[in-house]
Amino acid sequence: MMPTQETGTKRGSVTAAIISEADGAVETVGVFAGGTYQLGLQGSRERFQFQPWFNMVAGLDGYFATEGDSYSINAYDASGRLRRIIRLVREPRPVTDEIKAAYEKELRDEVMASAGSGGGHGQSPEELIRRLLSGPYPSHLPTFSQLIVDPEGNIWARQVELGTGDEGQVFNLSDFFVFGAGGRYLGVVELPPNLHVFQVGLDFVLAKVTDDLGVEYVHLYGIEK
Repeated sequence: MMPTQETGTKRGSVTAAIISEADGAVETVGVFAGGTYQLGLQGSRERFQFQPWFNMVAGLDGYFATEGDSYSINAYDASGRLRRIIRLVREPRPVTDEIKAAYEKELRDEVMASAGSGGGHGQSPEELIRRLLSGPYPSHLPTFSQLIVDPEGNIWARQVELGTGDEGQVFNLSDFFVFGAGGRYLGVVELPPNLHVFQVGLDFVLAKVTDDLGVEYVHLYGIEK
């Protein structure tokens, strides 16, 4: 739910529920922070750049959730009771001028390429760029953008990585912090850039790769332990 009242910076909310397999009954188990918005004097909303992601994933005997603005993951049992908070001791990374410049250049390049192919939705490229960049920047980058649980109960938390040089995009969503089933930090798994991971198995990672022409491929990677 997006905020609509008052002014200033507000976060939306996400309501999580468990649906019974037996009778379809819905039980609300928590309300979490969603996207960040800047509310204007008339209640208008502009999304922030570098949005935090709210993510949930089912585990072996419960579920995990993160609001994407700190290095923490809440672990719940199957009835929605909080069992533990898994924290990685590090500060969120600041949004620097270098990051802003790389992000704005990438967005401008994408808009110009879309305009050349007939995109733009009735707006000039410059108007569209101004609108897309009208939302404010946060002070820090988001943290976790995806949670996956493997068959052993390990939690894989994907961090938003950045590549602000000449190679690749600003965002590279391919590196995972891995935690054991009990919450112990195990380390970082570095995957090839720009993967969309579907599944982590006992000894494999299944993911989608998109090439420079927009062609999608499914890749299977082995895990060495």
